[in-house]
Amino acid sequence: MHARFKFKDGDVPTQYCPLDLYSRDEARMRKAIRDLWNGWMQSDGTLNNMKVFISGKMIRPSESYSFLGEFLSAKTEVHEALTTALLPFLQTAALKTISNLQRSLDALDIEGIVKLYAMACPNTKGLGNPSLEELQDFVASYHSVYCALDHSKLYPENIDTYLMAYLLSATFKDCSVIFRIHRSDIPGAPSVNSPHAVAIIDLDLKGMDRIEKWAHLDKQIVEYYRDRVQRKLCVE
Repeated sequence: MHARFKFKDGDVPTQYCPLDLYSRDEARMRKAIRDLWNGWMQSDGTLNNMKVFISGKMIRPSESYSFLGEFLSAKTEVHEALTTALLPFLQTAALKTISNLQRSLDALDIEGIVKLYAMACPNTKGLGNPSLEELQDFVASYHSVYCALDHSKLYPENIDTYLMAYLLSATFKDCSVIFRIHRSDIPGAPSVNSPHAVAIIDLDLKGMDRIEKWAHLDKQIVEYYRDRVQRKLCVE
């Protein structure tokens, strides 16, 4: 939905859906990679959904398409070789963990967060960021406290817990995942399960001052998608 919304401002249209990438279903994962590839090609590598680096240098289709094919030892289409190289990474624990955290920490969605905050702090404007100690306490009590809450019932006394959970969820939703693909023709090259084969970066914690912005953006996206776009059925 967000991709469709950004299309109105000039972004390259893309059919990519993260749910396909995280699905662990091979057909859907292949579709996700193909959609990422199409966006990468059509935007000449400018879309943020996928970046390609070789030997530490970012490449673009218009500059190094053939070089990518050589690196992947592509015997068919380059995108097929890339799909074959990426599929094993999508089965690793890293992506499953990120997907679970994105979902579980966002139990209320931004609409529920705003509603709960209005109940808990009706006369307060502006939100303070949690301290490191508060975040550590949240992580330590994640299973015993947060996971034990009945998310269908909103209680004002739980506002701090839900706010910290939502900020962490937003952090994981905005992180970047690096897959280190090694050439198959190099003897002794590290496998997909080797240390550092998958790296998670851009994990800076989001600030409370973005809550209002997210709520406004969410409303814009829903209204745009509802009124102007042919709806797509999302499959969990």
